[in-house]
Amino acid sequence: MDSETQINYVGDNKYLDKRSVCAVSGIVIGRYWKLSGRPPKKFKIDINVVTDNKIKRINREFLGRDRPTDVIAFSLQEGESVPEVGPPLIGQVIISRDAAERQARQLGHPVRKEMAVLLVHGLLHVAGWKEGAGLRKCQDKIVESMKNG
Repeated sequence: MDSETQINYVGDNKYLDKRSVCAVSGIVIGRYWKLSGRPPKKFKIDINVVTDNKIKRINREFLGRDRPTDVIAFSLQEGESVPEVGPPLIGQVIISRDAAERQARQLGHPVRKEMAVLLVHGLLHVAGWKEGAGLRKCQDKIVESMKNG
């Protein structure tokens, strides 16, 4: 990843570490960009791991849904451009640690894998992917490559 690309990761390293988050972010944005134009070579992205209570507040405030969810992503490339100094902030991904733990138990796999799935899912939304079978297939491919890489 380019030295001017910045990943602001706020979360504990129990399930995701900053090095992995940075590597996956660079791969998803660089290889799976769907928005107009080329993917940015230099960018900033914010990734936060929060509780169900926190993600519920964000979901209610920004999306009008008064319930917790597993991941929320905001692409900041879909509106007017805002001049910035340095690499542009292209998006935010917010993951509920509580939901990841619950879903991992339900699916019978490690929480680390579920956190990776949610991270990739959110990053694909930042890169312009819409919900659906294509996103899920791409997400599964990326998560599988993480396991093998």
